[in-house]
Amino acid sequence: MEEERIYKEGKWWTRRRGELLGLAAKEGTPLYIYDEQTIINQINTLKQTMSPAPITRFFYSIKANSHALLLKTVYEQGLGFECVSVNEVLLIFRLFPNISPKKILYTPNFVPVSDYIIPLQLGVNVTLDSPYPLYNPPSPNFFSNSSIFLRIDPLLPDYGHHSHVSTSGQTSKFGIPFSSIPSLLPLLEKYSINVIGLHAHIGSGLLLPPFPYDMIVTKLFSLLPMFPNVQFVDIGGGLGVPLTTEDPIPLKSIAESINTVVQNWKEGEGKDRKLPELWMEPGRFIVADSGVLLTSVTQCKDKYIEEGEGRTSTMGNYRYIGVDTGFNTLLRPILYDGFHTIVNLTKFGGPGGDPNGGEWEEGDVVGCICESGDVMGRRRRLRKAEAGDVLLIDVVGCICESGDVMGRRRRLR
Repeated sequence: MEEERIYKEGKWWTRRRGELLGLAAKEGTPLYIYDEQTIINQINTLKQTMSPAPITRFFYSIKANSHALLLKTVYEQGLGFECVSVNEVLLIFRLFPNISPKKILYTPNFVPVSDYIIPLQLGVNVTLDSPYPLYNPPSPNFFSNSSIFLRIDPLLPDYGHHSHVSTSGQTSKFGIPFSSIPSLLPLLEKYSINVIGLHAHIGSGLLLPPFPYDMIVTKLFSLLPMFPNVQFVDIGGGLGVPLTTEDPIPLKSIAESINTVVQNWKEGEGKDRKLPELWMEPGRFIVADSGVLLTSVTQCKDKYIEEGEGRTSTMGNYRYIGVDTGFNTLLRPILYDGFHTIVNLTKFGGPGGDPNGGEWEEGDVVGCICESGDVMGRRRRLRKAEAGDVLLIDVVGCICESGDVMGRRRRLR
């Protein structure tokens, strides 16, 4: 039974059901709620299994979730920040004015060339993922005499839980392919640019082996003879979030595979060179499990179709459970076909819940946006819902809201 599995896994919100229902009544729904300790636990798990070897520094990917209090928690745990827009960079300096610029990594993609100026002036780690800004530099040319990172496409396609988050290969817009590097070298020399870092990120939501991180290290290390001043190698992020605790990400074996590549390099090509620091950019792995979305049932509807009635492949009853949220609040189902556990929190059984939670039903949990794709979950088995019940949608701590996207504000008409 779903409730038994959830209790067995010890989800944080099962211990705080009454508190969550109280917040829903006080604040209204839809309502996102985050658990700080879950974030801290995930960070500690990364540190204990992958740091200081092979990973010397973690940069939290802000696009996962930029809530100010969440960022404060990450900052207090000693992580740096990976930003994809100027507004994200400025947000970090506004929240943490004493932060070292070197704890910020700026990794934009297809931004106006002018968007490089402020990060370069602030002294953060700036990444180029295209030669274009050097062919068409800003005036004055702030790239001159700068130290930068290059985002390389190691051409390892088809990694990621969905095609929208597969970020390597010819049909992906990210990164500089190996074939473009020779034409880039004269520009680097022309402007006295010092390449101090190499970076790659090939996909998100990686759940199953083989994990690509050892291959990324191998590919980036192969470029070190071409860039003798590289001090940092960033292998990106992409660690997935399993649906159950029965299938955890094998962080220890990932670390061991990276260490094997590093050790072979130290004994071979790198025997006369200092080992670069290895960086990683976890995002969703840190925050996804910390977040839940509370939403209230607005109305329920049954569609009973008799045989021969209309053009439909479904006979019998089909139930819809409508809620006061939609893809305006929860993007992942419509954007990535994302699956999220959904429970009727009002009637949730088990310890601390309703011992008489009532009968079960199966139905589609649907939002209030006028699009057929506005579905939170299909054919979900829930405690029978009524208008006013509070449903909980789990593992929504990352890239779920559809407001300002990665620090880029929507324009008024």
